[in-house]
Amino acid sequence: MFTNTQMMLAAATLIAVISARFFLWGRARAANFTTSRPLPANVFGWFLANAIAWPGVLVLGLGGPIATLSVPATCLAALLAAGLSGCVGIVALYRGLNPRTLLERGGLGLFQAAAFLALIMTLGIGLVLILEAARYFAVQDALAFLLGSDELSGNPQGFFQLLFGTVAIAILGLAIAIPVGLLTAIYLTEYASPGFRRIFKPVLEILAGIPTVVYGFFALVIIAPAMAALGTTVNHLLALIPGVSDEVLTVRPFNMLGASLVLGVMIIPYMTSLADDILIQTRTAYRNAALALGATQSEAMRLVILPASLSGVIGSILLAVSRAVSETMIVLMAAGSIANVTFNPFDETTTLAAQIVRIMEGDFAFDSASTLSAFAFGLSLFLLTLLANLAALTLIRRSRHGVV
Repeated sequence: MFTNTQMMLAAATLIAVISARFFLWGRARAANFTTSRPLPANVFGWFLANAIAWPGVLVLGLGGPIATLSVPATCLAALLAAGLSGCVGIVALYRGLNPRTLLERGGLGLFQAAAFLALIMTLGIGLVLILEAARYFAVQDALAFLLGSDELSGNPQGFFQLLFGTVAIAILGLAIAIPVGLLTAIYLTEYASPGFRRIFKPVLEILAGIPTVVYGFFALVIIAPAMAALGTTVNHLLALIPGVSDEVLTVRPFNMLGASLVLGVMIIPYMTSLADDILIQTRTAYRNAALALGATQSEAMRLVILPASLSGVIGSILLAVSRAVSETMIVLMAAGSIANVTFNPFDETTTLAAQIVRIMEGDFAFDSASTLSAFAFGLSLFLLTLLANLAALTLIRRSRHGVV
């Protein structure tokens, strides 16, 4: 619960912001009379509101975690920062500074800080993975990590086995998601009626927002058993061939095919939504010109719109690939726990992401070899995703220059 002091300080800050927005702009406008091109009074109000609000918000957010201040002290420091910043803003206005320019510079600084923060977070994640993986390889042979004889950490499944499972499940899932998603996007862009599009597009957005654990439960309860029954039927049909045994294919209740099928269904909304947004923008610019030259709808889409939006479509496919490689819950619940190197879709397997989750389940110590092996697998997955992104960026650059 908030104390009376905290509520009073928060109310004072809010009143100061509202006052700056709706009441102080009149005085600030007077500073603009000395310029030859007066600005709307609304600009001054927003300038003072931002000058008061943002320093207070920053101190409220950083005062406790960084300066280890108590809650009342943090609120008081936020109020003082807001008041001081508001006074500086008023002085700046009366000295003839342009508030619109200051707001633009402040917004630019905010965007630059956000971009810098994203870069720092990525570098920080990579650095932590490298340092913890180095601790693991200091006590474990790299060959054992790659081939799967890692007895020290109690993890007999090696990187190559897990990589095979990751790639196999991703390929099977993408073989479903990419064609269906792209064709659905083309239909929505070119052939669907406006009424159907208004209904179907929000439904796709809802499907994209369903938690992956729901898909995993669906795969565990319905799809994986159905795929196992299909594998048994295939075995019975193969047994009818003379000289073929009854158990040609190994059929498991948790299998690669069921997990891949649900994974592909889960990725379809992402793929369709992104590709549709890209195609609809390109269609607006090129479709009428292509039709005016005598092209049909299919020819305009195939020969003009798709090539013009190829880089964006490749970007959507890249997102689908990243989503498939890093998926955890569906694989964890429906694909199995043994990293088999097999081309039998009815056999079980697992992936790098699912193996990391299994290693980190329950009570664990961060200095144990088993936990450190999770960081080694995490570094491998990080590098794999990075290489996939670099390859996709290279392909996008080549497609923009007309060379694929």
